[in-house]
Amino acid sequence: MAFWLVATAAWFAVSVGTEVLSSFVLYVWLLRHGEKPRWVSYGFPGYLEGLYQEHCERAGRSWRVVVLFRRSVFMNLIASTAALLLYLGVHD
Repeated sequence: MAFWLVATAAWFAVSVGTEVLSSFVLYVWLLRHGEKPRWVSYGFPGYLEGLYQEHCERAGRSWRVVVLFRRSVFMNLIASTAALLLYLGVHD
């Protein structure tokens, strides 16, 4: 039982870390390429991806890989959160 708690908690921690780190990297990338993301909107899901997509379309570059990666990271965060909450709810 303790193994699954540790495994689920580790999955959640890595998911949160990946989301935060990838958001920070994308935010810095956008700043360095002349975009001005609003700090207030930084944490809303899809905001940075939208700015990145607009920037890439103006520059004639593909945006799909980065946006799909960020979407998969967010879906993984949702899945790990649900798994941890379900585990804690069942074994509490």
